Amino acid sequence: MAVKDVNYFKLFIKQLQICQKAAQSLCLMLSPDSSPSDGITAIYKAKVEGSDFKNKIYEHLARSFLPPIEREDIILISKSIENATTAIYEIAAVFDIFSVNCTVVQAKTFADIILRACTYLVKAATEFEHFKRSKRFDYIMSEIERFEKEKYLFYQNFMKEFLSMNHAPLEIIKWKSIFDAMKAAFCACLNIAETIKDAAIKNR
Repeated sequence: MAVKDVNYFKLFIKQLQICQKAAQSLCLMLSPDSSPSDGITAIYKAKVEGSDFKNKIYEHLARSFLPPIEREDIILISKSIENATTAIYEIAAVFDIFSVNCTVVQAKTFADIILRACTYLVKAATEFEHFKRSKRFDYIMSEIERFEKEKYLFYQNFMKEFLSMNHAPLEIIKWKSIFDAMKAAFCACLNIAETIKDAAIKNR
């Protein structure tokens, strides 16, 4: 692709689709009939693919003369997407560290929330190219922010209920570590939304 033909907005969409793919693999990994090891491998591949794609964006940026938005914003958005993909992989890594062979339904529910956030981020990136006149862009961003309240309530309610039961200490450590990793991944997704929103405000 020639430098003049680089469309950074479309590159953001492709990078977010990789993040979305990692979230989909996480949901599949937590399904009753899936193998955790297969899910971890798939998520790791998405993580590597996402890092490589971010590097390609940086390479394009190094050669671009007049990018459509500020260079700093392109770097921040691409890096935030990579961070979210890595955070999703870290959920799988915690499952692997604790050798989790069976899960709880709340973990699958939380993974679904993360996937929904990723799906909305892909939609937001699709509208981002037209952010100066797109009303749908603002609506999608508000929907992503709504997920934040849903996530905090879900995390708080699960931990409160789980800690009130008579679980073994290692079981408590295991699931708190898993849900903390899920919370961190969701926060990383919210950070993408905030970074895109900040870039839209700066470049309007």
